[in-house]
Amino acid sequence: MMLSKQVILDYIAAHPGTRREEIRRQAVPEARQTTVWRALKRLVDEGKLEVSGKGPATGYSLAGVAVVHAHLQQPYNRRRPASYKKEFLDRYIPNKTFYLAEADRQRLREAGTPTASPLPAGTYARRILERLLVDLSWASSRMEGNTYNLLETERLIRFGQEASGKDRKEAVMILNHKEAIQYVV
Repeated sequence: MMLSKQVILDYIAAHPGTRREEIRRQAVPEARQTTVWRALKRLVDEGKLEVSGKGPATGYSLAGVAVVHAHLQQPYNRRRPASYKKEFLDRYIPNKTFYLAEADRQRLREAGTPTASPLPAGTYARRILERLLVDLSWASSRMEGNTYNLLETERLIRFGQEASGKDRKEAVMILNHKEAIQYVV
């Protein structure tokens, strides 16, 4: 039997601190006890759950990022208001204490580091124009009854490949829209 970890995570998000047997009975009643125990152990090992207590009193809650994710998945008007905690910020010492784990800081550092060689002038603008040409040409042609999909439109504009089984007039319409957009830009 395939046990959905997401069902377990959703239940724990709604019932923080819940015990294993309660999770099994309420979230996955068709699962056996050992199956639920293994799934919970995997979720703890993956860092998605935190454990409190021991033995029969062991409770499970969402861990760190999972808590934030679950919070943001709720509609804003159903979220519990968060208050400002001055002492939390006062404990921060620049370059000595960190709110994020080392792995997360490293991933953010890599994402924010520019590529080794600078891009030639106008590269960013060309990328935006290329995407704009495809999206606007497709949307405006579609409003006029064109049957090309977005991928076919992109192939036509970028590589000059007409879609098979389509009327030549549709390809001409898209290319005309492309020319008009380039003229405006």
